[in-house]
Amino acid sequence: MATTTITNLPDATLPLGGDERVPMVQAGVTVDAPASALAALATADLPTLGTAASRDVPATGDASATQVVLGGDSRLSNSREWNAATVTQAQAEAGTSTSRLAFTPQRVFQSAAAWWQANSSAVGRAVATAATQADGRTALGLGSAATAATTDFVAPSTLATYLAAKADLVNGQVPTSQIPAAPVQSVNGQTGVIVLGASDVGALASGALAAPGAIGGTTPAAASFTALSASASLLLPNSAGTAAGHAYRSGDTIKYKDSNNVERLLLNSADNLANLDNTATARTNLGAAALGAIGSSGLTQVAGILGAASPGAPQVYAPLGLAFSGVNLTTLSDVYIPLSDPATALTASTSVAKKTTPYLRTAMVLSDLPIWAVATAPTGASMQFDLKINGTSIYATLPTIAVGSTNSASTPGTFSTAFIAASQTIAVGSAMSYFVTQVGSTVAGAGLEVILPTRRAG
Repeated sequence: MATTTITNLPDATLPLGGDERVPMVQAGVTVDAPASALAALATADLPTLGTAASRDVPATGDASATQVVLGGDSRLSNSREWNAATVTQAQAEAGTSTSRLAFTPQRVFQSAAAWWQANSSAVGRAVATAATQADGRTALGLGSAATAATTDFVAPSTLATYLAAKADLVNGQVPTSQIPAAPVQSVNGQTGVIVLGASDVGALASGALAAPGAIGGTTPAAASFTALSASASLLLPNSAGTAAGHAYRSGDTIKYKDSNNVERLLLNSADNLANLDNTATARTNLGAAALGAIGSSGLTQVAGILGAASPGAPQVYAPLGLAFSGVNLTTLSDVYIPLSDPATALTASTSVAKKTTPYLRTAMVLSDLPIWAVATAPTGASMQFDLKINGTSIYATLPTIAVGSTNSASTPGTFSTAFIAASQTIAVGSAMSYFVTQVGSTVAGAGLEVILPTRRAG
């Protein structure tokens, strides 16, 4: 048979029946196979087609209802409003609905708030909303121990030791077994129920001291002791060798030894410190002490109210230098400090003091607010004052002298919180500065002094 090419073969009748033979090369050998085998081979690896396989895609624009939507379809990028109903506040707070509903930020907050209120305690909410740690501790009912260091507490082992050694009360009494092995058997020879008398403990009998009226020749109301002698009922040792801090009798005089073992005068039978009815007697009563024990120490600028010749006469101020330690004075009711002369009008300054005492030798306490006084009253405006200790004011409210008045008794001001916390004490070495911060606008005021109600510190 002559060789014929495929293109020269006559056309087959279509469709094929499947049993036609088709030539092919298989493993280098020319073979033939039925047409049905080729058809099965052509469809063997094709996936199962879905319903979209028969759909067309749009040539341009958006897909129609019968076409497949492409990724560039404009409707895929447009926002879509959810048409579901918005949840109500009651539904949001209850949190039990299973319907698909739209939530607004407000409903989300209401839902969370309702859950928090229902599932938290008042204490938990107070702690969660506390502004500070201190507020949180208060909400939890914690005391100051909550912030204390562990070193502030007794160690458990130490506490256990203390507890092991404690006495266990039985019916309110310590058992005999826990009483020391050698209890007290007697006191000064007494046994059983012991009643101690003065002699048992080396004390004086109750009648050993004289009644107040038996001391001297006058009653206590006379405010002085007179005719005091060695035979008086006041029992004091008659010895100059008494230890420091002890009082003793020396003839008609009562003396004591200070902490430096220096002899100091307290009282004598003729004139004494209680008899201060006039300045001359006062100076006589102070005697050598005014020049020695008192004059050598203490406040270096104490005004000399003792120098007034009579209640109506002008006061003469002298640097007496009264010392709290000199005669063991525990109180000094009023200390007068002159700040200006009566003839010169005062001027105001918050930075320049009228007077400064640069060094206080003995600590003192202001027992009350100082009184500021002037010889010439201000007019037109009130006067105002300040007292600073080492540059810091003692006042929260400054004292004033009202128009037409001559003292600050009615408006003495108030002490500062810090000065009150310091027990109104002025320490040794302090500098005291006195200021006039405002004067009268018409008549300024003149002749200023300040009166310090003081007592010895300690």
